[in-house]
Amino acid sequence: MTGAVVVEGSAARRAAIVVGALVAGVVLVVAVLATAPGHEERFGRSMAAMQALAHTIEEGDTLTERTVGELTFTSISRVDGLVYFQEGIDLGGEPVGYVWSPAGEPDDARHVTGPWYQYRG
Repeated sequence: MTGAVVVEGSAARRAAIVVGALVAGVVLVVAVLATAPGHEERFGRSMAAMQALAHTIEEGDTLTERTVGELTFTSISRVDGLVYFQEGIDLGGEPVGYVWSPAGEPDDARHVTGPWYQYRG
């Protein structure tokens, strides 16, 4: 009987160690995600690099996927003087991202800061 108790104790101990390791892993992932910079913060740190690129792209040009600052864009293009930094496609199939518009607010865009707007569609 004593042997059976030891085996059960060993299994319980192993299970407790596995559960403890899983809990510690979850806590670590949550801590990393909680301290990682959010999208708005990364945008703020990327604006200067994005603006520098906006000054260099020619009317009608489209750049393919690339990272600028801390953000990755599927495409970057200049259309009618506006520079679109497309981050992707939303669930409705519409392009989303930022637009650099030093001349003022473009149609269907939400002001973020300075000459920067967010667009959808």
